[in-house]
Amino acid sequence: MQIRSNAELRRDWQVALEQAQGLKLSTVVAKLAALRDFEAFTEGRSFLKLRRADVISFKEHLLTTPSAVTGERLASSTIVHTLDHCRGFFRWLANRKEGRHLDRETVECLTASRADKERARAVPPKPVPGKEEVEAAFAAMPAETLHQRRDRAVFAMLLLAIVRANALASLTLGSVNLEDNSVWQDSRIVRTKNSKSFIAFLFPFFPEARVVLEAWVIELRALGLSSSDALFPRDTELERIETGEHPGPGEYPVWQGSSQVRAIIRNAFKAAGLPAHSPHVFRHLLTRIGLSQARSISEAVAISINLGHSRLETTLMPYGRPDDETRGRLIAGLGKHADLPANFDMDALIKRMFEENPQAAAEILSALARR
Repeated sequence: MQIRSNAELRRDWQVALEQAQGLKLSTVVAKLAALRDFEAFTEGRSFLKLRRADVISFKEHLLTTPSAVTGERLASSTIVHTLDHCRGFFRWLANRKEGRHLDRETVECLTASRADKERARAVPPKPVPGKEEVEAAFAAMPAETLHQRRDRAVFAMLLLAIVRANALASLTLGSVNLEDNSVWQDSRIVRTKNSKSFIAFLFPFFPEARVVLEAWVIELRALGLSSSDALFPRDTELERIETGEHPGPGEYPVWQGSSQVRAIIRNAFKAAGLPAHSPHVFRHLLTRIGLSQARSISEAVAISINLGHSRLETTLMPYGRPDDETRGRLIAGLGKHADLPANFDMDALIKRMFEENPQAAAEILSALARR
């Protein structure tokens, strides 16, 4: 039987990643790039002739090769992902007829050390602005021109709905329903994460932002924009309007990426004399405010769904973690609860959780059990 070439095996794996696993193009490209790094290191040795010595040498190579960008040791996250991608390929290959002879233990050796895995997780937390800080930046934004009112409406949307930057850039006028305070993120139109469609309801924490967004929607309707037009038209179309040339309905395309949204937010903070932030910090801010005011598991679940999450655990772990200052204050205040019983009654707590929301309680307990 003719041995299949590395190029043929790569193509088959790519098809499996795209069609069987449904991965997006950027993820597939990253996995293929890692596999090519391994192939280059082994000088093109057939994937079907995988040797443990090559695997061990490749791992040592990753640990000693300097980064092309920084000149320092490769980031632990790079090492972890490179090995994970290569291991994924060889696991796939070992399940195929031509690769069943591969030693499974050798394949599993394509695993990063525990130390590198821990270092990869140890990402310094990004600073999240406080409520007063974002209010100051928002209040400082001018609203004299059409461009400025659009930029202010972009900031307002981030204060009202936990919308990712790429999704926000692709919203249409029809995505917003101010009557029921919702944003319909239809993945057929809006560039949502993992192409997931869901409704996000507007949070009530910033009333002025609600006024600004409503005024912007009314202004766009008055200009003749239709529901299929961009909620935040590009500079080109706004300039045509300002010069007296009004494009017709359906002639206001959305932004093709999120760079403009990021620039608007960054410049708004800088103009107010504040540290620059990315649009993503609004997700953390709104979630923290929401969880701090939630008085039931059902309210926490509602916030989680508003984020587009399928599991409450996904919300609580990255977004629900208190910052260091808050955590220190909470720990310091533990001894002040004189009314608490000497022995913590876990059974009573679990019982209350299940009485209120069985599904969410089971999810939380399952997450805790895995840690």
